[in-house]
Amino acid sequence: RIVPAILLNPSASAPSGPNALAMATTDAPAAAPAAPAPAPAVSLDETKAKNVLRQVEFYFSDSNLPRDGFLRKTVEESEDGLVSLALICSFAKMRSHLGLDATVKEDGVPETTVLAVAKVLRCSAALRVSEDGKRVGRANELLKPDEIIVQIDSRSIAVSPLPHNVKLEDVQSFFTQYGK
Repeated sequence: RIVPAILLNPSASAPSGPNALAMATTDAPAAAPAAPAPAPAVSLDETKAKNVLRQVEFYFSDSNLPRDGFLRKTVEESEDGLVSLALICSFAKMRSHLGLDATVKEDGVPETTVLAVAKVLRCSAALRVSEDGKRVGRANELLKPDEIIVQIDSRSIAVSPLPHNVKLEDVQSFFTQYGK
């Protein structure tokens, strides 16, 4: 007989991803499962992945990291320059991008979410992700403050009619109408 089976194990082969509906054939009656099935793998849709990648690249960018006292200190205190990806996922904008509860702290971010984010971040030339997918940092060492200021000034422009306190998303939206 043919019975439907939902594959929840991301390492199992499935025709269309970890939650694909597959047909299995069996001659034996269905048996009760011995243990609960593993949690389904989390994957980020294209929009979430793009937003998460852009946000984390910004956190570790030359323009943000020198000014972000908390993150800079966390990076400096780390032996390898990597910080907890769960910590990054617990930042307000990341919680919003990932659809996490606003009260979630570092230890409350699901491991499946952290690993899904790690998978996205591995595509970045600007970031480096630990082998286990639980830590992230810059791919290149941060320059000295004087060198950063010179570089940032050479890449900075003043734009009007945007207000002084404009959000990054609004700037990106404004400029996308003129090209990439």
